[in-house]
Amino acid sequence: MVRHLFQFVILGLLLAVAPAAVVGEVVVLTETPVAAFTLPDGSVLKNAFVWRRNSEGLMIVHDEGQFFLNYKVLPEDWKVAYLGEEAVEQPEEPEAPTLELVDKFKVGSLLQDMPGLSDKGVEWLFRADSDEETKQVLLSMALFQSLASNNREKAKRYFLIIEELGFKIDSVKLDKIFNQCTTCKGKGEYEQDCPACEGNGECVKCEGKGLNKFSVGKTKAECEECEGSGDCPTCDGEKSAVLPCGDCRGRGQLLDRQYCEVNRDVLVQRVNALVGERVTLTQDPAVGIAKVLVTLPDLDSDACDYYLSDEYSGAMNTNILVACVMQYMLKGQMIDADRINHLIEARFPKNKMLKITDYIKICDSCKGTGSVQQPCPTCTDANGKNKGKKKGQCNECEGKGTATKKGLGATGECLSCDGSGECVPCKGTAEVIDRCAECAGSGRSFETMRAEIKLELLVGDLNGYYAMYLKEKEMPIPTESADTPALTD
Repeated sequence: MVRHLFQFVILGLLLAVAPAAVVGEVVVLTETPVAAFTLPDGSVLKNAFVWRRNSEGLMIVHDEGQFFLNYKVLPEDWKVAYLGEEAVEQPEEPEAPTLELVDKFKVGSLLQDMPGLSDKGVEWLFRADSDEETKQVLLSMALFQSLASNNREKAKRYFLIIEELGFKIDSVKLDKIFNQCTTCKGKGEYEQDCPACEGNGECVKCEGKGLNKFSVGKTKAECEECEGSGDCPTCDGEKSAVLPCGDCRGRGQLLDRQYCEVNRDVLVQRVNALVGERVTLTQDPAVGIAKVLVTLPDLDSDACDYYLSDEYSGAMNTNILVACVMQYMLKGQMIDADRINHLIEARFPKNKMLKITDYIKICDSCKGTGSVQQPCPTCTDANGKNKGKKKGQCNECEGKGTATKKGLGATGECLSCDGSGECVPCKGTAEVIDRCAECAGSGRSFETMRAEIKLELLVGDLNGYYAMYLKEKEMPIPTESADTPALTD
């Protein structure tokens, strides 16, 4: 009885001091005696070994009797040694509250295809308790995604919802979503060669004769297609027809898809930043700043590395974007220049650093169309005067439509104009449309010197900000290479 009481007291002491730190490596006790076995409380058992083992612990036999070692009182490293990693009780992580998601405006399918939008961002947009600002961003993203996918019916629906709710996004300018079609000048239709007669005004079935032969014999009958007139029934012999513009499909406007994509991506980045998944502007591969920065003239290489690193705070983002626009324009990459300019307008609606019309203007020669009408070089001379008897006539047959075959003396249809008597290149108009030499077909003229000066100043600001950053960090400011000549007055 006394012996059992002694064991109970020892077990109680062990329970009281078990959480104390264990010094040294844990020795796993087995059926083989260990000369000196140290318990978690620091006491030592002589010649101890495991006599019995069950689900609750070990019965240890030693020189002074028996000792029951309960698994529950073991420190964590002992539990790992005896029971393995899985037996260690891990603290239960609190379950994240289940968000109630609501797709009130039926935009779920669009957001699934939204490039770059994180799962957390989707949850934030669809949360049931979202405020008006969230709904505004959600609908704007849906609008731009629909337009970028050329789904105008959906885009119209979201636009009407935005309008009815009285929402407004500062960066969104409706007059920039659609541009006037340059082909039809916004009319939705334009005059072009009649597709039925290919611009010659003659009935195709009777070849302009007004009569057709019967299948048998030499008898001729009035052409049913043109009712004997010989004129093309589609254009009534006018040679041209007013048809819907193929470029804008009769709308008179062309969608600026790049503008829509840029604004959509800016909204995506804004949502991602709100849920803690922000990507810095200079490191965002979708924007492509990195490949432009390395080409900026006179930008210090260390400064360039800094702006592309995690240490950069984003303080010079506007300067960097404007510098990229200038660099793209100077290289003639106007599509990329427009893209970055859209990005500036979307990210910094009140920005005053760049007014692109100061550098790009409508070409005076072509009025923005990229093409000009010139005297036809075939039927007129350099001064626009006729080479033959009449402007626009075929020089080969002098506008007659017939020509004498050499060596035979017979008269037949002119092979040069197929009997029309008109100059083929200009189709009788004496004018041809050529690419504008002044703007190289772009429709815009470019202030090169102004852009170079702007870029030079911006690069100077970027180098200056980096030098200030190094000074604050108490790091040596890089100096010019010894090979660089010093500037003199």
